[in-house]
Amino acid sequence: MPEMNATHYYDAIGSFCHGWTSGPAWQLPAWVVGVKPLEYGFKSIEIAPNLDTLDFAEATVPTPHGEMTARVERDGMDYTLYLDLPHGIKHCTVKWADRTQTILGGGKYVLSSADTI
Repeated sequence: MPEMNATHYYDAIGSFCHGWTSGPAWQLPAWVVGVKPLEYGFKSIEIAPNLDTLDFAEATVPTPHGEMTARVERDGMDYTLYLDLPHGIKHCTVKWADRTQTILGGGKYVLSSADTI
């Protein structure tokens, strides 16, 4: 361990007490549920769900405007997205595999990838 500049076993493998080991805490909302800010302060966001083999995923994301919640569920090849956006979020783009949908303003929404344009 001295060659790793570590004085303790956990220093060599990574401490579970430090912020950089909390990667899954931001990766689930950002990559699985797909919530990402497009504009400073979460004024505009993008949601691009990527469930892979999961049947559903849900995330609550803190924003300067309050918490937003997104839950995406799969039914075969179709997806349903349940959103609760705080009113400070002015614009939300939802990217499905074949198209996008736009929401203007906060509130509660239910969107489906099977909806016709």
